[in-house]
Amino acid sequence: MSPSDTLVRPLDDTEQGNLKSALAELADLIAEATLTASRLRAVDYSRRLVIGKQTTTTTPVPDITTLARAKGDIDTWAYRFRVDHPTADTAIGDPIGYLTRYQGPMRTWARSRDLLATLEHHCAALNRAIDRPPARLYTGECDTCGNRLMADTDADTVTCRRCRDVYQVAERRTVLLDQAHTVTLTATGCARLLTSYGMPVNAATIRQWAKRGHVIRRGTNTAGDPTYRVGDIIDRVTAAEAS
Repeated sequence: MSPSDTLVRPLDDTEQGNLKSALAELADLIAEATLTASRLRAVDYSRRLVIGKQTTTTTPVPDITTLARAKGDIDTWAYRFRVDHPTADTAIGDPIGYLTRYQGPMRTWARSRDLLATLEHHCAALNRAIDRPPARLYTGECDTCGNRLMADTDADTVTCRRCRDVYQVAERRTVLLDQAHTVTLTATGCARLLTSYGMPVNAATIRQWAKRGHVIRRGTNTAGDPTYRVGDIIDRVTAAEAS
């Protein structure tokens, strides 16, 4: 790396922390957006099968373009880092994991602040893309036959497709949330679980709450990622909705 590739003013501790957090957040958001895009494509394909048409879908799937741009940019940034650092591993593999491993050199890399700006842009874009209610809500299992109950988002009742028993969605949702209170999951896991139960929240918001002390980290998973008690997130969402 030449002197021109080195920052005159290295990243301070706050900037370094922001860079590391943005990389972790983008990894979560890419995984979440991939699931969202897949779900929307599956829903649209099912609709076209039902109505017997093979025409272009009218279901909006903005995640695909937003996701592709984010993944393409992070691939490019990993390649740029490798080119500017001849001693870095030549096998990039996962580009986010690759950049995360080199936090030391990242502090003085001339492109670090540009990278941070790019990461923050894509995090914001992906948050907007996936911050939508799910097409259907999981409301537990049928008491009679054990079949999964999936309700429309605006429905008051859900009917088991196997035995035709009918349940109140609000009651089932309350039971599920009560059962989930003591479960500990990552920010992404909490967001995915609660959103599927009809309480939309995204992983980035949970991490911000943790940084501000609104929720407590309860430990880590096997990969070293922070975990949170689902009940704490439920309480925080409820408080935010009431304020």
